[in-house]
Amino acid sequence: MHSWIIDAKAFEYDRHYSECKKNNHPFIKARKNMATKNYLVFLDMATCSQKLSEKDQKQLFDIFASTHTSNIEQHCEITSEFCNFDGILPTQLNKFLVQIYEVAKNQ
Repeated sequence: MHSWIIDAKAFEYDRHYSECKKNNHPFIKARKNMATKNYLVFLDMATCSQKLSEKDQKQLFDIFASTHTSNIEQHCEITSEFCNFDGILPTQLNKFLVQIYEVAKNQ
């Protein structure tokens, strides 16, 4: 099973969510924002019955901040249960997904 799913149809997201829940993995999906051509990444911890500590939340914010470039608008929302990251450059996407997965998985 892949650790995340990118630009899929709704039924593929549902299937991936079920697999994450079955295997006790965090659910991570990424989809392209057609207006900006950058990615919106969503991390959900409900599938693995865990929560992100304050330290993990700060680490996720630091990872997000390190992908920033001055010519795009970025936004993130990070809680103990879910995270939204908007404005991830396509060239940074795979590296970003690997990093947030490692933080979320190492609970």
